[in-house]
Amino acid sequence: MKNYFLQFTLISFLFVYTPDTKAQKIIGFLGDWHSGYTNYINNTLQYEYLTDVVLAFAIPNADGSISVGANFYTQLNLLRTQLHTKGKKLHFSAGGWSASNYNNGGRRDPDPVQEMMKSESTREIFVSNVLKIVKDYNLDGFNFDWEYPEASDAFAVEEVLISLRIGLNDLEDELGKSLELSIAVSASQTFSVGYSEDAISLVDYVYIMAFDNNTEHHSSVSFAKSGMDYWLNTKNLEPEQLILAIPFYSRNPYGSYRIFSNEDPSAYFNDEDGLLNSYNYNSKPVIEEKINELNLRGGAGVFIWEIFEDRTDEYSLLKVLYSNLVGTDEVKKELEKVEVAPNPIAETITIDLNSGILSSKEIKYSITDITGKELLSGVLKGGKNQVVTSNITSKGLYFLTLKEGANQATYKLIKK
Repeated sequence: MKNYFLQFTLISFLFVYTPDTKAQKIIGFLGDWHSGYTNYINNTLQYEYLTDVVLAFAIPNADGSISVGANFYTQLNLLRTQLHTKGKKLHFSAGGWSASNYNNGGRRDPDPVQEMMKSESTREIFVSNVLKIVKDYNLDGFNFDWEYPEASDAFAVEEVLISLRIGLNDLEDELGKSLELSIAVSASQTFSVGYSEDAISLVDYVYIMAFDNNTEHHSSVSFAKSGMDYWLNTKNLEPEQLILAIPFYSRNPYGSYRIFSNEDPSAYFNDEDGLLNSYNYNSKPVIEEKINELNLRGGAGVFIWEIFEDRTDEYSLLKVLYSNLVGTDEVKKELEKVEVAPNPIAETITIDLNSGILSSKEIKYSITDITGKELLSGVLKGGKNQVVTSNITSKGLYFLTLKEGANQATYKLIKK
């Protein structure tokens, strides 16, 4: 035990925890088992609304080795190509429910993850394998999702996180970038006893899995609040480490949002409490309320289980997250980059709101002359908007103003 505390003290001098608190993270988990993954990764996944993607799951074995699905590494390569060219981050996750539990809810006996964690030698093998994957595939971090360590596992959890933290720090110099370490944890106190404050201090982010609760609504706002407050107040999690789960599915009955919402997309998207036609899920109002609670607590962002279950049209839940998590400075920047054509103006002009953040906002517009007299006004939606300007007949200078809340941008228009 003395050696452990000496090791931990040395790490405190070597590693300074400095998370980026300026930008809200939107992290999408993607399971590696979907058919048609190549088309989804290359053509369907909505990268513009994400900051990170986590590919799940690699499976830890009792001997420290790691097993993956047949297409796991192929998908890592495809995702890295897409994400890194777009300035986004890619991670992989090891563990998950099925690594330690049966589908019927029973714990595997023995639990292979727990067996691996018992021995220093197998923990070292596991860490070495994780670091090799991060290095070989030029990833941006690793997520450890053990569901769930017991109180007797707390020392082993700290030890493996220390080794991962040191290994990732060393790898940062080689890869020339910062690497993130995160853990996925239960929102319930019952399943969180295996994580000490020392263990929590070693990771950049803690993903709080506030879903699959055995109540009428498996992922309610109240469950999210209690989970966040438990980790912040009892486990002393720093707010800038907090990542809240947003599920894109219903439980009991199970249903993927992109599928069950086809019955009536608008109704499911806008339902006040996410309880509709036996489905319990996170609708737009529920997500917005959760984001408000997250922001009140100073949280760092959200993770989604999982992005494959979202729609890609105007009823996309990911777009709701993006719209509510990106700061007003970003909205203003996007308003100042809107394309307006033609200019000089003709009978109609096109105002292009294809920007990711603006496509889900209500943008008001007005056109005034140099005296300030308003000639046209209205509301714009995502995409390319046609505005009829044929009533502007006099040559001269005009002003187009775009507004979203307190943000606005003004463009000069010329009529010849």
